[in-house]
Amino acid sequence: MFFYCLKGKIIKDAGYEDEIETYFLVNEIQDYFFEEGKPEDEFSFFKIITASEEKRIAIRHEITSKFPFILEVSESLEKPEDWIEKWKESLKPLWISENILVDPFTDKDVKIIKIIPGLAFGTGEHETTKIAVQLLEKYLKKDDMILDVGCGTGILSLAGITLGAKGSFGVDNDFKSVEAAKENVEKNKMSGRITIFETDLLSKVEGKFDIIISNILVEVLEKLLVSEELLKEKIEENGKIILSGIIESKLDAFKDFCVDKGYRILETITQSPWSGIVLEVINE
Repeated sequence: MFFYCLKGKIIKDAGYEDEIETYFLVNEIQDYFFEEGKPEDEFSFFKIITASEEKRIAIRHEITSKFPFILEVSESLEKPEDWIEKWKESLKPLWISENILVDPFTDKDVKIIKIIPGLAFGTGEHETTKIAVQLLEKYLKKDDMILDVGCGTGILSLAGITLGAKGSFGVDNDFKSVEAAKENVEKNKMSGRITIFETDLLSKVEGKFDIIISNILVEVLEKLLVSEELLKEKIEENGKIILSGIIESKLDAFKDFCVDKGYRILETITQSPWSGIVLEVINE
């Protein structure tokens, strides 16, 4: 099996890279990375990997028509293992909160999460993941049970156990993410405390949780909150809901949406252009 690889050449500018990355995430293009090239170069590059011919055509049309600072777009076919190896090479040790280091390769005397990406979102590099982990670090209590909705690589479940949670359930509707998360759980020797399985949002989830956390696009977060009765059945009394992946321009409207659905807002934090929010159920 081969994947389509779209490679784009852009003028080296932080604002352009942010604009491209925001487009990727809003359009649920998760399999991408940037290459800086040499320091003296005037350009940087991005790559997108997709298995869908239809999506490849649509992405190429969109990025070439919407972004004049993209100068070239080329295409090639790559094996999945080649893409994963290139992503591994780009990873560096990364502190995502005060106490947690994401580093797949070293054995430092700190709390380390080992993440090998696979074709799934969540290596700790993105602001939305950092926001989620920082809020989890603040609100998690020892022996809490966590539900991670849209788990990706499983990084939030791994962080929760590392911070003292009793257990975590990670769910995702993408089998690639489920496979990657299971591999990372095993790599971190947490198989007995983290359960990963495939489901669409909460449809197959049983039990109650002290913290429900989700780092996905705001449109999917709204779908999660629309099923508020089901969601409220899954949260323990005084439990917390931590949501990240909210583009800053949509934060105010999303906060109004949360209040309308019967939630109290405890905190919001922003690492521009992304925000996270902490909710609790208003018990009438």
